[in-house]
Amino acid sequence: MANKTASLYVNVKMPDGKWKFLRPVTKGNGRLEAGWALVGETPTQFADFNYYVSWYESGKKRFELCGKDTDVAVATISRREKSLEAKAEGLTVLDEKESKGRVLLSAAIAVYVDDAADGKKAHKTYSARKRTMELFAESCNKTFVDQIELRDMLNFKSSLRKKGFADRTVFNHFECANSFLRANGVISANGKSIVPPHDWPDFDEKPVKKYQPEELVKLFAEADAMETSVFKFFLTSGGREGEVARLQWRDIDMRMKKAEFMSREGASTKNRKSRSVPLPDSMIAVLKDHQKAYGDCLYVFPNQSGGMEGHWLRRLQNLALRAKLNCGRCKDVGEGGEMNCKNDAVCQEWGLHRFRKTFATNHLHNGANIRQIQKWLGHHSLDVTINYLADEDDTSDPVRDQVNGAFEAFV
Repeated sequence: MANKTASLYVNVKMPDGKWKFLRPVTKGNGRLEAGWALVGETPTQFADFNYYVSWYESGKKRFELCGKDTDVAVATISRREKSLEAKAEGLTVLDEKESKGRVLLSAAIAVYVDDAADGKKAHKTYSARKRTMELFAESCNKTFVDQIELRDMLNFKSSLRKKGFADRTVFNHFECANSFLRANGVISANGKSIVPPHDWPDFDEKPVKKYQPEELVKLFAEADAMETSVFKFFLTSGGREGEVARLQWRDIDMRMKKAEFMSREGASTKNRKSRSVPLPDSMIAVLKDHQKAYGDCLYVFPNQSGGMEGHWLRRLQNLALRAKLNCGRCKDVGEGGEMNCKNDAVCQEWGLHRFRKTFATNHLHNGANIRQIQKWLGHHSLDVTINYLADEDDTSDPVRDQVNGAFEAFV
């Protein structure tokens, strides 16, 4: 009877420098504990490790590298057992000669995910990439990267929709999976995506709203010193979340009254280009006071231990809840989809990107040239800036006069 099972091992580097295959450790919820293995009966953590899936084929024990990612390891063993079951049913499988020199899908995923954790990319990028590749591995039953075709991507799109993801989330996962394929040379004959434009998932882009002055007054009235400094900086600089989190004191020029969003090793801007943004006198005054408390830190807005703070969105939403600014309409959100913004800090109306939108529109309404706004926002093209601000014409005073005048005789 053909073998239908596979086993998962952790290959760890022992204190004596030798590598050894051990059984992995799982948490109470059944998920793998990354880097932990059983030495005898004792759970032990290892810094150097890799997961491997093992199975017997033609009387020989085989191994497949999964890397360090626990989700990839789980997906790999699941896919391997499905492959063994298929072989037991008499389906054709590739022999070693056919597989020689080819890249295993599981190995390519492990490398792609690990690459996002090499310190050169933001943690959000790593988390998003890891989740996407976990979902793709569940959907795709191919063994080798070069076996992936259009049908696999269409199946992936369908599986995302069946899981109930929002249209924008489906698009984001699909786009990430497509980037993975391009990175591994899976492209069409003309060098483009194997998925034609009409087969990509679509979504309705919801315009980002700006904050109203009365909202910000209430928000800052409730804010502590750090919250006041950082969220006023978001507002007056137009910085992205990752850019503000990585901002260092050497990037602030108090004399010239500007902030430099730098692209350097371990801290890249979105378009990989540095840019300078002028700051108002009021913000410089706030920063000078803020520097008295945090000037010895590397980062302008550090966490409690002096390192990079990665939870500004969470802190903003907590502040909005304290200030009683939640909309009260957000339901089934947050971790587990069991929260609502009447009672929890999960209001979708409060986001860091809205500060960026407010920055742009306030400058527009105060006469700034759209080319200046493009430069300050760090947009790669003017079209992006124009689209970003397109809805703002509808709120200007001249347009309001036109709208009111058009129906003055009827209402």
